[in-house]
Amino acid sequence: MPSGPLSGRVVLLSMAVAAVAWPFAWLLLAAVQGMGVLLAGGRFIGISLPLGQVPWALVNQPDVAFASSRAALWGYWLAPALLAAGLAMALPVLVPTGRKWGGELLVNHLALALAVLGLGWAPPLGLADGPVRGLERFFGVPPMPFLGACALAGAVAAPLAILRLSGSLWHLPTSLSRARRLAVVAVHALGPASIWVLLSLLLGWRPGPLPLITTGVVLAAAAVAAWLWLPRAALTRREAPSTGRLAVAWLFGLLVLALVLWAGAPTGGVRRALLWSKPSATNNIRTDWKVVPLRGGLVRPGQQERGYVP
Repeated sequence: MPSGPLSGRVVLLSMAVAAVAWPFAWLLLAAVQGMGVLLAGGRFIGISLPLGQVPWALVNQPDVAFASSRAALWGYWLAPALLAAGLAMALPVLVPTGRKWGGELLVNHLALALAVLGLGWAPPLGLADGPVRGLERFFGVPPMPFLGACALAGAVAAPLAILRLSGSLWHLPTSLSRARRLAVVAVHALGPASIWVLLSLLLGWRPGPLPLITTGVVLAAAAVAAWLWLPRAALTRREAPSTGRLAVAWLFGLLVLALVLWAGAPTGGVRRALLWSKPSATNNIRTDWKVVPLRGGLVRPGQQERGYVP
């Protein structure tokens, strides 16, 4: 018998997939910065992924003037928002999936996470030290219009994933009511987003009201779209996931969640930075971060190489 996005087993699978997809989207926001610096001639040496502060690539910059260069504008400061907007809009529209719910939920959760976290939650976290601050300092981009543009892009992208996921409601005998469409938003978007914010607060981060406002704008747009528009019927009828698939998904999801809680928690009130290569004099590591070497010989205990910080 076909199952829908509000079926019990599908909801259970969705939560397990979200435990993997949302942290992976958070990782992508930092990784794209590192790749941008690599392409500009620098080195990608580590990563920092606090749940309640902006994710950050640790890099050796090509030179001390890199932060104000055109390469930095597109590959370092703007890259996280551009990646989030591009993938959040493209994934629900362009990526096909098979007859299993796992693939469909993965595509939708990646899109939702990039819209909610990448365009709603993360940008305001960079007001003091992050892409928003860098854009203002080096290129004169006003923070509030930039944050508004990010939230607007998220508000356009999030409904695309919700409408695609809601299309499976057509295959069920129950009515395609507004209440059921809003329930899809509550379960698959609001649920993971609320858990993310709650974990951030429980870990000790204090993001302030602005990230909550911009995140709320993105989620509200998904709810408004679910209220106003009937989704197109999904082309594929999907059966409920088996008990074995649920067990494997939850095992993997809990493992990823444990790693996320370790990497995303503050240490002594500051972020943890994971380092896998040696910093040079042009690294962007802040001196108050807790640097955790992932292999020996990178930094001496209690020390790190000081560098130029944009």
